[in-house]
Amino acid sequence: MRAVGQKMLWVAVLAAVTLVAQLGFANNPERSRQQIGEFRAQLEELESSDRNEVATRDVEMIEGWLQEAEVLLANGQQEAVTMRMRRVEYGLDMVRAMVQAGNIDASAESQEERYHQARAEIEELQSEISALERRKAELQEELNRVSQQ
Repeated sequence: MRAVGQKMLWVAVLAAVTLVAQLGFANNPERSRQQIGEFRAQLEELESSDRNEVATRDVEMIEGWLQEAEVLLANGQQEAVTMRMRRVEYGLDMVRAMVQAGNIDASAESQEERYHQARAEIEELQSEISALERRKAELQEELNRVSQQ
């Protein structure tokens, strides 16, 4: 019973914090403008780090949401702005994960390619070593023949 009470308390605290954050965000157009700018900067950073262009469509979609938020803000529709900003925030999280996954995938492919190149070089070097060992054996035989005469 005590655990249920603690969980309910945490849920209530989380709800209160979320509500306060939303109210502060919803009632401050200047804060919304600032947040739009911060989100746009994050989006540009993510777009530039997206080497494999795995999130191009999503970046464009989020940019559209930011533009919508600016229009809504200009029209004084702060509640709608708040909803768009939440959507942008979730979208940025998703794009961030997609970019990281794409970069990890590219890195893994690069490492795999280097592995195969190294294997090919090892085989080539082993072939050279075998040839040198055969040449050494031939020279040793010749040296033995010459020294016996």
